[in-house]
Amino acid sequence: MAAGGRKKGWFRLKLPVIPPDALLSLRFVGIVLGCVSSYTLVALLSPNGLLTQGWAARTRDLAGWAAGPWCVLALIASTALYGGRRALRRAVAGRLAGATLVLLALASGHQLWAVGAPPADALRTAAPGVDGYLGLYAGSGMATWFGVPGALALLVPMTVLGLGLLCGWSTTTWQKLGLQVLRSLRAAGFCVVGLGRTSGRAVRALGHALLRVAPVAQAGLVWTRHRYERWQIARAHRAELRAAERAARAREEAEQRAREERAQAAQAALEEAQRAALVAQLSAVGDGSDANGKGQALALLPGSEALSVGDGTSSEPRPNPPPEGEGVGLTPLRHVDQGTSPGTVVNTNGARWPLQWQLPSTSMLSDISAQQIGDVEIAEKKRLIEKTLHAFGVPVTVKEARVGPTVTQFSLTPGEGVSVKQIKRYEADLQLVLSAQTLRIELPIPGRPVVGLEIPNSGIATVGLREILEAPQFRESKSKLRLALGRDVDGKPRVGALERMPHMLIAGQTGSGKSVCVNTIIASLLFQCTPDELQLLMIDPKMVEMAEYEGIPHLKYPVVTDLAEAGKVLLWAIEEMERRYKMLSELGFRNIESFNKAVPTLPRQEGKPAPKPLPYMVIIIDELADLMMFAPDDVEPAICRLTAKARAIGIHLVVATQRPSVNVVTGLIKANTPSRIAFAVSSQIDSRVILDTGGAENLLGRGDMLYLPFDQGKPLRVQGTWVSDEELGELIHFWKRQGSPKYVEKAEIEALMLKQDAADAEKNGDKQSPLLDKAVALLGATNFVSISYIQRKLGIGYPRAARLLDDLEERGYVEPDEANARSYRVLHGAIAGEPDLEEAPELELAGAEL
Repeated sequence: MAAGGRKKGWFRLKLPVIPPDALLSLRFVGIVLGCVSSYTLVALLSPNGLLTQGWAARTRDLAGWAAGPWCVLALIASTALYGGRRALRRAVAGRLAGATLVLLALASGHQLWAVGAPPADALRTAAPGVDGYLGLYAGSGMATWFGVPGALALLVPMTVLGLGLLCGWSTTTWQKLGLQVLRSLRAAGFCVVGLGRTSGRAVRALGHALLRVAPVAQAGLVWTRHRYERWQIARAHRAELRAAERAARAREEAEQRAREERAQAAQAALEEAQRAALVAQLSAVGDGSDANGKGQALALLPGSEALSVGDGTSSEPRPNPPPEGEGVGLTPLRHVDQGTSPGTVVNTNGARWPLQWQLPSTSMLSDISAQQIGDVEIAEKKRLIEKTLHAFGVPVTVKEARVGPTVTQFSLTPGEGVSVKQIKRYEADLQLVLSAQTLRIELPIPGRPVVGLEIPNSGIATVGLREILEAPQFRESKSKLRLALGRDVDGKPRVGALERMPHMLIAGQTGSGKSVCVNTIIASLLFQCTPDELQLLMIDPKMVEMAEYEGIPHLKYPVVTDLAEAGKVLLWAIEEMERRYKMLSELGFRNIESFNKAVPTLPRQEGKPAPKPLPYMVIIIDELADLMMFAPDDVEPAICRLTAKARAIGIHLVVATQRPSVNVVTGLIKANTPSRIAFAVSSQIDSRVILDTGGAENLLGRGDMLYLPFDQGKPLRVQGTWVSDEELGELIHFWKRQGSPKYVEKAEIEALMLKQDAADAEKNGDKQSPLLDKAVALLGATNFVSISYIQRKLGIGYPRAARLLDDLEERGYVEPDEANARSYRVLHGAIAGEPDLEEAPELELAGAEL
């Protein structure tokens, strides 16, 4: 113990007292050392500069990985030298010495342990490693004197000594550390002796513990093996999906290149063929015998302008033909008018129609490859189904698995004495074991002695429209209105015949695929029917679903987006139905098919045009709920009348709604639409409204649907076809290039409305008076009135409300408002003495609301 009470250890260094004249030199050395170390540290941190690149490389060659710590030690030393205080220098000197020993020991040890000592003759030419020249020469020197094992052993006390200097430990600290090590060794010895004495008891206790743990360990092994098998299945499935995606991308790219090449070749060949045919027609016309016909033929040359021939008359130039030459297994090309000579362009109401219609080719559609689940996953699901039902005492055998685009249907054969209802009872347990989103059990599959269990696939496969159009079921069908619906659970294409359905109801919640289904139905018709064979009426209250079809030559009337105008179009359709029935009855035919077949053999009557084949007409209503809310008294009778009578004369309805409630899809509408499609709905009640049975509430969406054909009692699970917006745009542009539509004159529809109003007035007579009295009673509570106001307050349709307002104006009760063209000003003086609200008790609530 030294004077002053301070403990001195053998690790503490004693520094001599520096004279004052030498202190300035030490400070200068500290400044120089600090500058060099700072520059070196900056070079190591930023070795890419022009001034730091070489210096950093040489520093790393010298010190290796310890270059940074050496720089830090040099900065600390420069601070101690510049400070000049003896206590500071004494405190820093010992720690610097300890850190130096630790760094040298670590660098030498790493060199000897990881790299080894190079031979003495190769030491001068050896390249520095990660430890630099310091580690290389220090380690090699120690290995030369003591050997590699001895050098490594010597580095241990060297490191301990450096740590002692670095931490400032005293001898007392080392004594305490030694005593602790001795006590630990003694305790370890006692533990070894005690373990030997109690080894027998420990072995027996371990045996009992293993016996208790054995069942748990076995269950854990089974669980681990099950999880590992599922992981293998998932990995194999992911590998199959990746391979299928790569193959699909490669096929799509190759198909795109081939499609472009075919389009260019077909365009060139078609233009050449048309030019040759029209030149032949010019030759047949003769020299000046028919200048007008010759000019019309010249005008039809591809890419030509209107050319004058003979007397200077010119014909309208025909637009360039579509790119593809023919469709896939579709109807051949036809003349527009069989009674018109070749080379004539039919123009009616400003419409432009070509001599021959060109059917589109399916090459404009993408070829989408379906994704399939692997055999390993199917086998695993079979095992889980059988194991789960056996555990509940319901023995079944999975006979087969049919993989569809959306679900896989497993055919279950119940054991002896097992009721099929017992399988339905454990539906939730099967869903839990299979980790399925939903399950659907069909008890049993129609026409087969098995129970169907439909389990969703890991991914919904997209069914392209092209693959259904090119399927043999679609090509070989004799129907004139074939519909590409999709693929069923067996993976087979499902094709519908609209003239046999004869009308279709489509319903499903938003986002389930209803609009895509309507678009695929329209596309299926456009791929096989020319405007001579098919006419379309489209009613789109949502104003966005069918707007792109505006302008195709198949349209008989512009796409209807106004709810008030929809009733007029339906009334015109009814009038067209009656006109066709009258014509067929006069000629002695029962339906449109027999009439169209007999058209070439019918005699031409004097003063009447030659009979032509009647085109089919399809009326598409995208949102029935809006029409039923706007004018149920007008829309429902029109739809019911069309669905009840229009089949025989070739008029068919496709009605879609996203709100399948009983006040929208009424019983009268359902009675005459036996073919129905249900997409995913929110409840079983909605499913029963559409299909008269449950099941649609368990659908997965994205085109997953239940299709109820007219000739089957149970719905079929089908994945609907998909057509993209780009493909639809190309198809629509294809038809627009060939011609423009021949619309029905609006004057004809207005005349029909007037005729209907007159007929209703003559038919109803006295029935109109009570409704008129109610309308007059309404006028007493307001200053202005409109059609929508009368319609809302009296609960009648738009046409009847408009007729009531016309009657009120004729009687002098209202007059048009100059400020607002849609409203009428009430003349209260003219209605004095008319029935008021007290005489119409049912309108008191309406008057109170005003």
